[in-house]
Amino acid sequence: SSFDYLKNIIAFKYRDEVSVSFNKNILISNIKSYYNSYGNRLFNNRPLALYGYDSYKIIKDALNKESFRHFQVKNFHLLYEHKIIMVKRLQYLSKYGYINKSDGYISQAEEIMQNFLIIRNLYLKFMMAPVDKKDTNRNKILEKVEKLIKMYNQGELGGEVVPRMRNHI
Repeated sequence: SSFDYLKNIIAFKYRDEVSVSFNKNILISNIKSYYNSYGNRLFNNRPLALYGYDSYKIIKDALNKESFRHFQVKNFHLLYEHKIIMVKRLQYLSKYGYINKSDGYISQAEEIMQNFLIIRNLYLKFMMAPVDKKDTNRNKILEKVEKLIKMYNQGELGGEVVPRMRNHI
């Protein structure tokens, strides 16, 4: 059914009595895992099917197929929201002195976030566009995704994050 995705939603509840402390080793491990697309076992010890930068490649592959029409805006919006959270995490680390704002992590994450906002909005345009305009919108999305993949392959998307953060945290 169209609500199958609801089967995988996990609810969280804030509890005052639980105290959580910052653990730099877990942070570094999670960043490495995300950057290298190892996958992660966040929920119920289930391996995730798609994790990290591999999601960019999946989008690129789908853009070149007719199946792209079956993507849903929630896929792109979820990726955009993830980038918002990543910016907030980096701002937190900067605020408490774990990283320096001058290292460029925050501005880089903001650029990625802006790119995903554009990608999401282009997808909305793609869905509403007349048939003769769909290829133009698909190509614009592909261009943005390829730019992110190129940045990743050239080490511009976090390639130095783990070694540099290890020294700062």
